[in-house]
Amino acid sequence: VMDTAWDHLQFTEHEAALARACDAVSFGSLSQRHPVAHASTQAFLAEAKHALKIFDVNLRMDLFTPEILDQGCRAADLVKLNDEEIATVANQLGLPEGNARAHAEALRQKYNLEAVILTRGKQGTTAYTAVGWHEGAPASFPSAPNADPVGAGDACTAALLTARLLGRDWQSTLNLANHHAAYVASQSGATPVLPMEIWAKYGLDK
Repeated sequence: VMDTAWDHLQFTEHEAALARACDAVSFGSLSQRHPVAHASTQAFLAEAKHALKIFDVNLRMDLFTPEILDQGCRAADLVKLNDEEIATVANQLGLPEGNARAHAEALRQKYNLEAVILTRGKQGTTAYTAVGWHEGAPASFPSAPNADPVGAGDACTAALLTARLLGRDWQSTLNLANHHAAYVASQSGATPVLPMEIWAKYGLDK
C-alpha cells in the first residue's frame, strides 16, 4: 500500500529534540520510499550527532534507490544486510564485482563504516570491521507451535546496538545477536519476551 501515513512523517522540533537525546538510531530503506519521509529521516539522522546509527537495509521489492542506499550508508556507523541483499546493494552503489565478503569489505571501506554486518539465517551473523572478520556462534532453540521468523531481523539489530552501546567486543556482540534472533524465530509473533537466561549468559541481567 502506497501513500500511507508513515510516508508523510514530519520532522519538527519535537523530533529534533528526540534525535539529540538518542543513544542509538536504527533506520531502513523502506521507510524512506516517499520523499517526505526520506527527508525527515535524513534530518533526524543529521540531528542525532552522538547516537550510534545502524542502517538495517531491509530491501523490499523495488522501493529503494541508489540515492537512498548511498545516503543511508553515509549516515550510518553500522550497516546490516543479509547475504542476498548485499549483491543488490553492491550493484546499486557501483562496488566492484565479487562475493558477499568482498562486497562487505568494499562497502565498509567506501563509507568508512565501523562494521558491515551480514546475516545468514540459521548460519548466524558475521561482521567485517577494520581489523577483519568476526563470526558469531550459531544458535538454535526448540520451535514453539506456530513459530515464525517475523521479528528475528529486528531482534538481531536490537541486540547488536545493545551490546555495542555497552562496550562489548564483536564476538560477544554477534553471539548475543544470534541468540536473540534465533529465539524470536523459534516463537510465534515478532516480539516474544526474551528469557532471562539469555540476558544472564551475556551479563545483561543486571
